[in-house]
Amino acid sequence: MRARFRNRKELEALLDVSWVPFPVYKEINQYIARAHFGGDLTSLREVGAFSADRGLQSIYKIWVRGKAFLDFLRQVTEYYKTMYSAGELAVSVGEDQTSATLSFRKAPQYSQAELHTAKGFFVGSAKFMGLPGITHEATLLPKGMGIKLRWR
Repeated sequence: MRARFRNRKELEALLDVSWVPFPVYKEINQYIARAHFGGDLTSLREVGAFSADRGLQSIYKIWVRGKAFLDFLRQVTEYYKTMYSAGELAVSVGEDQTSATLSFRKAPQYSQAELHTAKGFFVGSAKFMGLPGITHEATLLPKGMGIKLRWR
């Protein structure tokens, strides 16, 4: 995998510290889709869900330990800052406390690959935290992307 990346210097830094420069994150998503899913970007939801499952039960378990999903969502903006070199994430919780809108913005440019990976991560996080029946819709916007989550 390393040999195929254009940003090899940045990739090495990523592997060393688990912090992702945004251009490398985009390239990783594209590579995974091509190499493992025949280019099907929607399959990157599986990658996002896997990331949630593995990360939230290991190194990032502090983000979920003893918390409800809403508490996790309220803190996820800080989590996002620790993982990516560009962009912002804002979370707006619905009045009913059973829905939330996640707004990603200010990154160089989001693509369908990042949209599907993020959607998989947040749906996977909800399932990891024991929420049944989560529904979602995601939209790529001119200057960002949005994910709407709803649960029972």
